[in-house]
Amino acid sequence: MISAKQLKKLLDYSFTTPTSSGAVPTATFSANPNMYGTTVLPTSVALTGVITLNGATNLLWDITTPDGTLLNTGFTTSVFHTLSGAAVPSVAGSTTYTLNVSYSNRTGTGFNASFLTSVTVTDVVKVGQLPDPGDDIIASADLTVFIEDTLASLEITEVINLFSVNAINTGRILMVIPYSFGTVTSIQDNLDVVITSEFNVVDDSTNSRKIYITQNVLTPATYHYKFTF
Repeated sequence: MISAKQLKKLLDYSFTTPTSSGAVPTATFSANPNMYGTTVLPTSVALTGVITLNGATNLLWDITTPDGTLLNTGFTTSVFHTLSGAAVPSVAGSTTYTLNVSYSNRTGTGFNASFLTSVTVTDVVKVGQLPDPGDDIIASADLTVFIEDTLASLEITEVINLFSVNAINTGRILMVIPYSFGTVTSIQDNLDVVITSEFNVVDDSTNSRKIYITQNVLTPATYHYKFTF
């Protein structure tokens, strides 16, 4: 499965066809927003771009979905379409949209070029505390539905910055990280101290996630964490 970090690198990029008698259009094509979580869906996503003709003529363009559904067409150098309602991606994963450009080179021969952009919907991190100091997560089955329902959901944009967990008892803190976020390279506290070694890690391959749980029981307090992927 592709990681969130890898997905970020794929969000906005473009390519052109080989040179066709010195007239090959280039284009920018992007989505805004291009990444968000399942708990905070935008009301709309704007697909926009600008085509530079570079001497090409007879310009026509269209925007299509991954299954080839036509979203919009045009013949100017400004590209646009707004996804709204049910068309806004809402399931975790990456959706790639294609800007198809047809044109003629300086000898009148027809060519096509394609430019891509992606919208990525991320899963959420679940964060919370076990109710009793004797509770622990040793195997993935130990994370019951009852416990999971008590956890808060955080977006990737929240956990890559400092976030807080209010420990109201001495139970262990746990954080559930989807595989789609990528490999956790470190966990830091509010003093930028790397505290990854303070957590045990349980792999929950059935649900494509890893469970991070503090090795020791805690003093009731507010704790601050930041993940690096």
